[in-house]
Amino acid sequence: MAKRRRKRYKSRRQSLVTWMFIVASIYVVLITVGLVIRWISAHEDIMIIAGILAVGVPVGYVYMKIRRARLARQHAENARLNIEQKLRNSGIPQIDVMTGRQFEERMALYFQDLGLRVETTPTSGDYGADLVLFHQDGSKTAVQAKRYSASVGVDAVQAVIGATRYYNAQHAMIVTNSHLTKNAKELAQVSNVQVWEREELIDHLADQVPLPITKDKRIN
Repeated sequence: MAKRRRKRYKSRRQSLVTWMFIVASIYVVLITVGLVIRWISAHEDIMIIAGILAVGVPVGYVYMKIRRARLARQHAENARLNIEQKLRNSGIPQIDVMTGRQFEERMALYFQDLGLRVETTPTSGDYGADLVLFHQDGSKTAVQAKRYSASVGVDAVQAVIGATRYYNAQHAMIVTNSHLTKNAKELAQVSNVQVWEREELIDHLADQVPLPITKDKRIN
């Protein structure tokens, strides 16, 4: 009997401790909440600012991310449209499907629009030049116009250099919708032959850039 009473007493004591702990915890929570409410009431302005920042900073970050992405897409689209417009203005899609003679005539019109007098050479037996340009200073330029799908080789550079002697031209030039081979570029550079490859051709036809000819670029 005594052992059973001690066990019952011990159980009641544990329950009492548990309830006291619960009551104390509730009391601490209520005091803490009360203190927080009092602090908020005393610092209302600070809490309003904190609330605005808590909401505004994430919203502002998301807005800037969306705006940057939108501007990047707009920039890419504008760049694409500018390239397409330049290609349209240059006529390069049409040039790519022209015959060689049609390309020569297209370039003759271009140089005439720049105010130069232009002579086209015969289809065969042209002695290495498709066009001869007459400049206001009295000098002349022998031009090879190459509408190619492949690369332009050394023979074209050699031909236009020879044409300067036949036509008594002081300058030589190669214009192509393609590109020159490495050897052709090197020969053109050391021989003072002006070269318009595809990219330069597009720029000049799109912008109507005048033909730059200087005395130090004369063919010897």
